Amino acid sequence: MSKIYLKWITRLILGFIIFFILFKYVEYSENQKIYEEISNKNEEQSKIVSGLYSSKLFGIRLQQEADILLFSIQNLASTYGNSDKVYKDNGLLKNTENLFFYDFSIKLNPFINDDGMESSMQSCIDMYRELERENPEKLCKKPLIKNNYFTEYFIKYHPYGYKIWSIVGKSNDTFENKEECIQNLKPYANILMRKIRDENPSDRIVVEDKFYPSASIPVIRFLLKSENNNQKISILSIEGSCDNKKSSLISLNAPLLQPDIYELKKIRKQLREKKQLHQKESIDNNVKEKEDSISKEGFK
Repeated sequence: MSKIYLKWITRLILGFIIFFILFKYVEYSENQKIYEEISNKNEEQSKIVSGLYSSKLFGIRLQQEADILLFSIQNLASTYGNSDKVYKDNGLLKNTENLFFYDFSIKLNPFINDDGMESSMQSCIDMYRELERENPEKLCKKPLIKNNYFTEYFIKYHPYGYKIWSIVGKSNDTFENKEECIQNLKPYANILMRKIRDENPSDRIVVEDKFYPSASIPVIRFLLKSENNNQKISILSIEGSCDNKKSSLISLNAPLLQPDIYELKKIRKQLREKKQLHQKESIDNNVKEKEDSISKEGFK
């Protein structure tokens, strides 16, 4: 084979290698660009969801640990010596209600220590003033801020981690019908809706207002709009409820944070096992006491 043919074959091979390298580089660059775009979109979505999940009602923040809240509104240190004032033997929090439906709700009123909270807040303000910090009143927040219209306060929490996913206020005002009840609640729902919307100014958040008597469940929803399609996911909801002309409820909820069916099954199983173990220990202790007290004649 002549030197000319070898030279052309070498050039073709080198050209193919260079073309292949350039092709792979362009492909890699495009993939990196797509990856960065997806990563940026996911990061943006995460910030939006995190902002919505930081919303508050009555000074209580969604995703806040319910056990820490119970310590703070009693003005107690979260130490071992105070654990019996917050935790039950089965691992749930004290005064947990409605276990049949597994919504794990707690009425906060029995825990509330108004004088303790005021004293703790004033101590916090005094400390920041001594440190010459600006706006100490804003830095020191009470764990629970009451509203005169609402007389009872509730939270719902996830048993794994005790994260709060629902905050509820109950009013004892009477009303003639659902329309009057919802009209009374609507101003509070609007104020809360505007506050959340102003704190989360994103074009991807869609507010759907159905907080009216005509709706089966009066609700304002905060929906996250997907950039890729028209799909919308409900992240937060403000709901109203009217109960037999005796009480009305307003709640701030993060439905995606509540226990799902698989977690509920696991929680049910764990609660049953703890109950059975507690019963066994109780029986064993009673039997041991009886063993020590009865006559052992004829059994040895």
